[in-house]
Amino acid sequence: MSVRVIFVVLACFSVTDVRAQAPVPLTLENAIARGFQTSYRLAELDARREAAQAAVDGREAAARPTPPLVRLGTLTGWPPKT
Repeated sequence: MSVRVIFVVLACFSVTDVRAQAPVPLTLENAIARGFQTSYRLAELDARREAAQAAVDGREAAARPTPPLVRLGTLTGWPPKT
């Protein structure tokens, strides 16, 4: 019997904590913005897009000709590397 009384008293105290929380107003625009900020799928898509763009940039850089002075330094070994 005393265990039930203690349980009821503890349950009453825990209900006051729930009622103490104030509601947060949420508009449609705020809900959409929160969804975009917390979506792991959108973050994954953004990371994939950045990786694909890096690959494209790398291919474009590899297709460009190397300037002659830079090539000369790599062919002759001058200036010497320290």
